[in-house]
Amino acid sequence: MFYDAHDEDPNAFIFGIEFDGWLAGSIRVHVCSPEMPYAPGLEVFSDILEPLLEAGESFSDPTRFVMDPKIRAETPLMPHFGLRLGSMACDHFGLDQILATVRLEHAPFYKRLFGMTMLCGERDYPSLKKPICMMAGYMSDIREKSYRRVPIFPSTPAERAMLYGPSTDRSMRNRPVAAAGSPSGAHQDWQDSKSPRSA
Repeated sequence: MFYDAHDEDPNAFIFGIEFDGWLAGSIRVHVCSPEMPYAPGLEVFSDILEPLLEAGESFSDPTRFVMDPKIRAETPLMPHFGLRLGSMACDHFGLDQILATVRLEHAPFYKRLFGMTMLCGERDYPSLKKPICMMAGYMSDIREKSYRRVPIFPSTPAERAMLYGPSTDRSMRNRPVAAAGSPSGAHQDWQDSKSPRSA
């Protein structure tokens, strides 16, 4: 188990990913915009990301992505379902880019999957043993190329609303989210539930 202060950010969404009734993985997605400028990536790559925010750009910052190694070995596409949540946030909130702040050895995967480009080489990140680099891709390019190549990535507005709330307001004012264990489509205020949501 892992916790840091970014779990409490008002623009953070924490998901549990289930497979055959088992908790297969988890991912945290920050919806970062000029209206809500909070994201883990800003701690280490502020010199790159802050000018983007000042120029009016927005991005999703998926972090703390973990998968059960046994399930991952048996289901090679499982990591795609986790990363799909980051691209769904971009589609739901109309964000410009998706980030990948990852270890350098994982960079080729993100380049293959999303066609991401390297924005910054390795830097140390608090609480991580290994340094991370930062990659990014514009959603317009990802939709054009990756969505066609990997058909699990497109999603419906109803599906996105069930995970991220019915509002597409990037300021996250009074954001409603799907509560863990609640019936499909049921929502409650974020302040009432700090538990991960199922995807």
